[in-house]
Amino acid sequence: MSMKRISHGFGKHPKFISVPYSAHKKDESLPLVYVLREILKLANNSREVRKILRNKEVLVDGKARTDTNFGIGVMDVIAIPKIEKYYRAMPSKTKKLALKEISKEESKIKLAKVINKKMVKGGNLQITTHDGYTFLVKKDENNKDWTKKFNTKDVIVFDISDKKRKIIDVLKYDINKIALIIKGKNITYVNTIKEIKKGTKETISTTKVGDVETNSDYVFVVGNEKPLISI
Repeated sequence: MSMKRISHGFGKHPKFISVPYSAHKKDESLPLVYVLREILKLANNSREVRKILRNKEVLVDGKARTDTNFGIGVMDVIAIPKIEKYYRAMPSKTKKLALKEISKEESKIKLAKVINKKMVKGGNLQITTHDGYTFLVKKDENNKDWTKKFNTKDVIVFDISDKKRKIIDVLKYDINKIALIIKGKNITYVNTIKEIKKGTKETISTTKVGDVETNSDYVFVVGNEKPLISI
């Protein structure tokens, strides 16, 4: 893609950053160079960032990334093992993203929201998540409702320290689950899902999180009885 630059307001003066690329939407992500240099302050300039990345010192979701323009989005996990620092990209009220420092143990866990599912060859189920991951779920002939285990807006929990990306759990998008609002005027709000209203051709689906009613697309389930990750 072209390396055009855009003006994006951070702080008192606009910063000029390259348009990021990744499975995240461009307007919802930041390039890795910006994250390392401006947010985490791990380098003074782009040259230093390139050196760090060339040495494969930065992992995103368990994989070394060497491209300065790789896009970081909500729920991505950034690990810098050399200095024992670990972060999760979270929504922010004042900036595009916030980097939440987490433990090494928590950095092994990735949460990804299901945005699509479809049947593929062999009668298996393919799941696609908000950040571009795909999972193949094999047909379970002993369970007639096996395809319902994964639905859109559910959140898959998987181990990014395992090359096989093993699924650990599925957080269902349902009443009484703990949810984080990741967009809109109530961004960063966390509470229990109280009500889900299905949409129609004329109206959008809404979800009541605590006392807040919001677009269901803005809701990200983060736990059953309590958040599975640091909020």
